[in-house]
Amino acid sequence: MSLVAGLDVGNTTTEVVIADTSASPPAPVAWDRQPTRGHKGSDEALRGAAALVRRLERRTGRPVDAVVATSQRPVVTATVSLPRAAPQTGRLEVVPVRGSTPGGQGTAVGTPVRLDDQEPAHRGPVVLLVPSGFGFQAAAHLIGGRIAAGDDVRGVLVADDEGVLVAARLPAVLPICDEVDVDRLTGASLVAVEVRAPGHPLRDLVDPIRLSALLGLPDGERADAAAVAGTLEDASRAVVAVRAHAHPASPGPRLAVTFTSGEEAFELSPAELATRGVGGVAHLAIPGQVDWAVDDLWAVELRELATSTALRLQPSTARALVVAALHAEPAARDPRAVLEGELGAEVLVVASEPAAARAGALSTPRANPGATVVDLGGGTVDVIGPEGRRAVAAGAGEMLTATVSTYLGVPRGAADWIKRGPCVRLEAPHVVLAEDGSRTFTDESVAREATGSLAAPGPAGLLAFGADMAPAEWRALRIRAKERVLVDNVVRALRTLDASPAELVLVGGAAADEELLTLVRRAVPGAVVGRADVAGRLGHRHAVAYGLLLLAGDQPAATAP
Repeated sequence: MSLVAGLDVGNTTTEVVIADTSASPPAPVAWDRQPTRGHKGSDEALRGAAALVRRLERRTGRPVDAVVATSQRPVVTATVSLPRAAPQTGRLEVVPVRGSTPGGQGTAVGTPVRLDDQEPAHRGPVVLLVPSGFGFQAAAHLIGGRIAAGDDVRGVLVADDEGVLVAARLPAVLPICDEVDVDRLTGASLVAVEVRAPGHPLRDLVDPIRLSALLGLPDGERADAAAVAGTLEDASRAVVAVRAHAHPASPGPRLAVTFTSGEEAFELSPAELATRGVGGVAHLAIPGQVDWAVDDLWAVELRELATSTALRLQPSTARALVVAALHAEPAARDPRAVLEGELGAEVLVVASEPAAARAGALSTPRANPGATVVDLGGGTVDVIGPEGRRAVAAGAGEMLTATVSTYLGVPRGAADWIKRGPCVRLEAPHVVLAEDGSRTFTDESVAREATGSLAAPGPAGLLAFGADMAPAEWRALRIRAKERVLVDNVVRALRTLDASPAELVLVGGAAADEELLTLVRRAVPGAVVGRADVAGRLGHRHAVAYGLLLLAGDQPAATAP
């Protein structure tokens, strides 16, 4: 028996397959994977890979006779989430409403007046501002007193999370918003507030004509009213202030993109990137953040994700843009010196990692030798055609994680679990509602405060998120995000290669996604789409590691990187 280790040091994970190469094809004996230590190509990453080989040697009870690896050329990717610039709205300002417990319903317009203002009465309609720490009982008592004293109180804005509590203690029904920065309204000449029933959209503040009438705006400010209306889509409560003078728009990060054709663009369009194909961008600059020479760029706009699925826009993320960039390729590194020093075994270097991925993928039983291989990694989508042509597209598993994290407002560690598949809604401590509408009982009790939230399987049980979403809403958004980030990227790479494959074989970590096969099949009609089972037993993750063993059998001498 001759034991040889195939070693794949990736940007995210490192895989090793030890096989008996006296058999034809090589027979896997032991295999495992672990997170890559440091950066691919670094001494730390190679030493971590060597430690994994030694662990498998202990498992098999004997050392390997040789190791096969590739030249170490890291695929350096980065994913950033950027807010789009807010639209210019002149004298009008949309004031964020963070509270989820408003009181009353309707629309009110009035002069903003602090509740602790000592003047006993005010002429004309007013909207009262309740500062933080005032207390709902004291606030309700003073508001009632002002109404009795003759103040024409039309609405109330509360700094704390007490809208419902204040509303329940008033002698009249008023539109009330809570968790509003009332200090931000100092100096405003007018304030408009609208509250509708949960799930029902605004009617007045999203109508530029009606908003102009309510606030007495001249015709010259109709465009500003339209811009305000555009930012309030799908909201059920909102506050708009009128200032004495136009306030400057807060500029968002200015993305400067240079295409390989020499053209420049400053408003990045995901649709335009799709038409350019893989490798269509040469440089990306974001002042104060990024200045990269890049081999490829991919972007997803969260507003488009939401509107394309008819979902409600989340005000905090509606203008976010998620960008994935593939840095220009650094120089390759020969791993032999470090690996031989660590393992004391001969190291063969195979120059073509894509060829190894293809060879490993096509070891899947009954796979078509002419199939196109799609390697879905953490940072890139790598498509390798039958003739060896390759397209490496920026944006894969990590970009999907960033997209979910940004939209839901959860940490990326949680988003990595939430993105994977179907969720449930926590109906009661032991009852969950699935996306298909079925209810089941769970042995695991959920925290009382999580009741009503969505949840997905996590590393330590159910992971709660999305308290304001329905299971069907999250399913629609999750599927659309996977289409935009992964599936559209596969199609873009195929178009770049001018390929119309009859069969696709998916490998890599993201290929584990249980929803992906169907999505890719829909996007590449006529193609047979399947997930690899490397060597008939290794699954979809060890294609490169096992493929190296296959390639090494075809070249007895080591090749230089």
